[in-house]
Amino acid sequence: MARGGVTVELLFFLAFLNLALILIAFTRRLLKNWYFALKDRRRLFVTSYIEKALTEHTRGVPLPAPRFFSLVEEDLVQRISQAQEPKAERLRGLYREWGLAARRQKELQRPFGYLPGEAAIALARMGILESAPAIARLLKKRNPQVRLAALRALEMLGVPEVADALLAVLPDVKDTARLLAAAALSSCCGNHPELLLPYLTHEDDQIRAIVAGAISEVATPAVVTRIQQHAGDPNPEVRARIAEALGTAADLQALSLLKEMAKDQVWSVRIEAVTALGRLGDDDALETLSAAVHDPNWRVRRAAAAALSNLAPEPLGTLTALRRTGDRYATQAMVAELERQGVTWDAINGLNSPEPDFRSRSQLLVQELLHARAYGAVFYAIEMHPSDNLRRTLIEMLQLYFPREDQPKLARLLESRYLEPDTRRSLGKIAPSPDEKLPSKFGLLLAGLGIGAIVTLLLAFKVGAETGEPVGPTS
Repeated sequence: MARGGVTVELLFFLAFLNLALILIAFTRRLLKNWYFALKDRRRLFVTSYIEKALTEHTRGVPLPAPRFFSLVEEDLVQRISQAQEPKAERLRGLYREWGLAARRQKELQRPFGYLPGEAAIALARMGILESAPAIARLLKKRNPQVRLAALRALEMLGVPEVADALLAVLPDVKDTARLLAAAALSSCCGNHPELLLPYLTHEDDQIRAIVAGAISEVATPAVVTRIQQHAGDPNPEVRARIAEALGTAADLQALSLLKEMAKDQVWSVRIEAVTALGRLGDDDALETLSAAVHDPNWRVRRAAAAALSNLAPEPLGTLTALRRTGDRYATQAMVAELERQGVTWDAINGLNSPEPDFRSRSQLLVQELLHARAYGAVFYAIEMHPSDNLRRTLIEMLQLYFPREDQPKLARLLESRYLEPDTRRSLGKIAPSPDEKLPSKFGLLLAGLGIGAIVTLLLAFKVGAETGEPVGPTS
């Protein structure tokens, strides 16, 4: 009986536990639905309240209750991110009138926690410029997340008055925040790049690199002469950013210096130098860029090819020369740049042009793309181009110039659902069906080994028959 009693009590306990769990789950779901329904009603109320305030242009309209603070701020931040002036200024006015700006500015003074960082981001998104000095003081906080939030907020505000505070905190900036610090500096000094120049002589390599990175975003022809003085900095990262800054300024007085920097011992400096030469767009850089295409580093070759496409008088000859070098990085960079400039698409559209010269140049360029195995634009035109005649011309060119080892790529093109029926039939005559797979390299190797073994055995039997010696294993 005791054992039976224990069993009954245990069953009652388990049943009660199951009912309790069901009740808890039901209550949790009920409270969750009630909470989100309440939040949706409040959000709709806040949206209509703000719409009314914006439509009627009322002044001094109080916020309904503090419990709406977060929803009102969320709505205003979302609106101002898509608004143009003067509507953005009206939204900032509501943000100030309803006390949200003052509330966030008070949170900036909190000594601990993450709330100051959140307040800095909110004020920056709303464009409250007067909060910039208080946000700059957050750069001295010990909390790294608050400092990162302050850097991001100052970048969004872009106020020149905090440039000194940013420069003063640079010695304490760690590697993870260097990009944010450079972005904040370039934003704050966008119209005054001369404020950054004195710090290019700082003894700390990291500070010089951060400042040079900021200058590379905002350099103007007015500061080119002073920037050139730092092209020989012992830190290669500084030299690379100086080369980038000279390209940003786009002043031809830096042409000779960039030619020298394109021969720097460090490949990252050479990349920025050849990129800057391409941005200058002067024909005097052709010789330097042509030599950089043969640079020992593939990254430099790729950058030089992209820069050369901006200057080369005839893209076809340049692409042919790059393809014949066998450098796939430089060739791919050249192809990508030609597509970006629209040269490739002009050539495809001109394949059937009534002008003989333009039609001939277009056909030669598309032919060179096929030789370079740059099929992207050609395949896309076969899929999507509205002209039936042009699609037929492209397929005829594929029949003539498409290499057999790339046939599986045509099979994948056949699987596209965008192909017109006539195009699919024409393409199917030169491409293997999706089910037909070309033998793999491993399969070809096994087949070759098998054929070699058979030939060896036949020769062995032939030699054995001629000499009379037994062939094969003997006991």
